[in-house]
Amino acid sequence: MMPNRSSGEGVWQKDQVRHVGEYRELEDQMLNFSTAGYLGSRSPDRVDALVWALTDLMVVPMPSWGIFEVTRQRAMEARPVPPPPPEPYYAPGWSHEFARLLLGKADMRAD
Repeated sequence: MMPNRSSGEGVWQKDQVRHVGEYRELEDQMLNFSTAGYLGSRSPDRVDALVWALTDLMVVPMPSWGIFEVTRQRAMEARPVPPPPPEPYYAPGWSHEFARLLLGKADMRAD
């Protein structure tokens, strides 16, 4: 759930967000937004990061989200367990010492 426009603007007015330090590039990007959209020449990457951060920190989770999590867990439990991969078979002439070094297997027999 994304906050609506009025709640997004209100977080500064309600003193729920404070910026510590100077963020000139962020402020420039914020000032380039208008009712016509973004008027800057570059991507508003800093404003985008700010919106994602505020959304993650301030948006209240969806009511009854638990049913979605329970459904996800049940779907994962219902999935069949894949069989283990087969043991490798080394062709004749394969250097077991090289395989031991490459694969890190200490129990490979010598030629």
